[in-house]
Amino acid sequence: MIRPILLMGDPRLFERSRPVERLGTGELLALLGDLHETMVDAKGAGLAAPQ
Repeated sequence: MIRPILLMGDPRLFERSRPVERLGTGELLALLGDLHETMVDAKGAGLAAPQ
């Protein structure tokens, strides 16, 4: 699923991200797939998440 890319100034970029509690879960793998698909669609070289 292609996700929207947030731009500088979007208040969601100031929100604290949830910690990753376990690696390899279906939820995390789906998120990584979405981020990769979004990056490729935007012809980008990488994406950064809020810290």
